[in-house]
Amino acid sequence: MKILVISDTHKNTENLLKAMEQNPNIDTIFHLGDHDFDLDEAKKQYPDKTYYTVCGNNDFGSPSPLFGIVRIAGKTVYYTHGHKLSVHNGIEKLISEAKKNGADIA
Repeated sequence: MKILVISDTHKNTENLLKAMEQNPNIDTIFHLGDHDFDLDEAKKQYPDKTYYTVCGNNDFGSPSPLFGIVRIAGKTVYYTHGHKLSVHNGIEKLISEAKKNGADIA
């Protein structure tokens, strides 16, 4: 299984699609916020992929959640943009939240 993790696309769908084209064997895409709706074009062009998304600090009014938890290939993955966990100051809170949610990967 191959996973692409991307965030902060900020309406630059060209780079998102380029990353997908350069990695044709990816199965799953995580978009970790800041213009989560940028995935709309990717979903049209690559409907066979699995997508997970969360909202970021610039996704005002987004229906996407702040974090998600999913089980992939026998591992529990906790995913988030990180702004509510102050990741710009370190990852301690992120690690704590991931552990609290039983995640193997954050």
